Amino acid sequence: PSDQQQKVVSSSSPSPVDNDAVQVKNGRNTNTTLYYCNQNKLENDGNGLIPEDRHKLMAAKQETVGKLEALSKSAKSLEQQTATLLSQPTNEELEKRILQKESELSSLESKVDEAKSYAGNKQRVKVLKRNIDRMASEWRKRKRKCIDFLEMIEDSTEGMISKKKCLAGNGQIELESDEAIIQQAREMCNNKKQRTMSKSSPVSRRVVRTLNKANATTSTGVDKVVEPSSKFIGVKLGTSLTSNIIRVYANE
Repeated sequence: PSDQQQKVVSSSSPSPVDNDAVQVKNGRNTNTTLYYCNQNKLENDGNGLIPEDRHKLMAAKQETVGKLEALSKSAKSLEQQTATLLSQPTNEELEKRILQKESELSSLESKVDEAKSYAGNKQRVKVLKRNIDRMASEWRKRKRKCIDFLEMIEDSTEGMISKKKCLAGNGQIELESDEAIIQQAREMCNNKKQRTMSKSSPVSRRVVRTLNKANATTSTGVDKVVEPSSKFIGVKLGTSLTSNIIRVYANE
């Protein structure tokens, strides 16, 4: 042992009744030297903390436990927020995507303009219009026969079979009427929209609203140019015999 250790050992050889708080009992070497406390020098005569100090200590412990729980909850919430933020694209990535989509949109618009300026489109439009008018006329004839039949059934049953209910799809006779098909298509479109909006982010919802505005029907001169729309769900006949086919949208 060093000189300093020898001094400590040699000067720390009091008996257990020494007034010092730390007692030392010398051994053969420093490894066998015994150090122990003088119980008479402890606070409250070695009987532990006084009640006042014990209560303060317990209160401090409870306060520390409460702070630890609050900090743990805060850390967990911050970890969840961090995971959510990391799963979303950054502003730089969104800007790159926007530039890419704008480039694709510009390319598609130029192709559409080229297709519109094609000379053969006018003749094709005339042919399509004649075909549509011919099919609409046949459609109107068949619908008129169906309406006449339902009216006859309603009169013969004194109203027990309702023409209006049958056309709506909830009558006694099951029909694939225009009204029932349009109603089913509208409900399916609305349900799909709710599922999509609940899963999409605010940015994607703004993009959808922008696209819907862009898909609206525009007018150039006398003829209307009908653009594709994600809200389109079907067509129906007009109320008069001379009216054309009417396009139906989910938001109408």
